[in-house]
Order: sequence, then C-alpha cells, then structure tokens
Amino acid sequence: AYCQDNEVSWFDWDFDDAAWSLLEYTREVIGVFKSNPILRRRNFLTGRPSGGGNPDVTWVRPDGTEMIEEDWRNPETRTLGMLLQGRAADDVDERGRIVFGETVLLLLNGGTRSRLYTLPRMDRAGVWEELLNTAHPGPRLVKQQTVNLTAHSTILLRHNQDLET
Repeated sequence: AYCQDNEVSWFDWDFDDAAWSLLEYTREVIGVFKSNPILRRRNFLTGRPSGGGNPDVTWVRPDGTEMIEEDWRNPETRTLGMLLQGRAADDVDERGRIVFGETVLLLLNGGTRSRLYTLPRMDRAGVWEELLNTAHPGPRLVKQQTVNLTAHSTILLRHNQDLET
C-alpha cells in the first residue's frame, strides 16, 4: 500500500512461535542456496553434458532411474526428482576458473500420499545427507537407499563424498 501510513501498511513485528519458526527455516533455506553454487546457476538447465562431462540435470523417477518421455506425459505423475551434478558446472569465478558445487537431489511430492523414493546410484562413493525437508525439520544422514517423501513435501539432499556408508 503505497503512501499509506495507517493499518493498511503497518506490519506487526511481534512474531508468534510459528512466525519465528518460518523465519528460521527461511534463513536455513537461504544458507543452503548461498553455500552451493550449483543451486545458483546463471544459465538454464539443458540436460546435456557440461563442465565435468555429466549432464547438468537428470530428472529422476521414484525408482531412482532417469525419467523417460512417457513419465512426462503421464497425468498420474505426482512426484519428481531433479539431480544436479556438482561437477557439471557452467559458472566461472572472477579469474575464469570453473566453480564446482556439490551434487544435490531435489525431490518433490505433489500427491496426497507419501511415496517411497529410491535414491539414484552415483558414480562416486558417498552418503546422501538431507539438507532440507518441508515435512521434518533438521538435517540428517540417509542410511538407506530410499527416503519417504511425505505428501505435499519437498526434500533437498546433498551427496557427500567425504562420508561413506
């Protein structure tokens, strides 16, 4: 409300617990995006190899395999996985060196039921770490090859090559 110095434009800065919780979660999300260059791309994703020879994006089905054309056309599809390879960077720093990020997997469930999602096989050893989960707060290591993707939720995972199962 432009030029309104009354209740229309006033904002109540006295947060309740839910508002503080949302603020903390928002800070956490911003921190994750700031810390990983692969989540701050300057160019559109193409699905073609770039940087380290890996495709910049792979769309993943719940069984952990790459999506095919039929999956995109299926009106019953309610889940989607997006694998971004950290070595498939297209960004450079101020000296012209390629800026690599961490490999991340974003899982989305737009359905009304939970869905078991198989994590994709990676070329390098490591452990998947849950960075963000809209259904369950706090980061955690994923010890199985599957994650439970709660209805109407999003999970962001990082493939940590410094840790092994």
